[in-house]
Amino acid sequence: GEGRLTEVVDAMLVEVLVVVAVTVVAVSVAAMSLAAAIGVVVVVAGAVITP
Repeated sequence: GEGRLTEVVDAMLVEVLVVVAVTVVAVSVAAMSLAAAIGVVVVVAGAVITP
């Protein structure tokens, strides 16, 4: 009985950790691309505004 329960809990923990890791990676990638996009917009806007 108890052995099975620990296995199930371990599997759930691993799943949660994987989901958290994937989420963190996705968020950081999105943040980086967002920062890059903002940088490009700022540079282009600066080039357009500056005579």
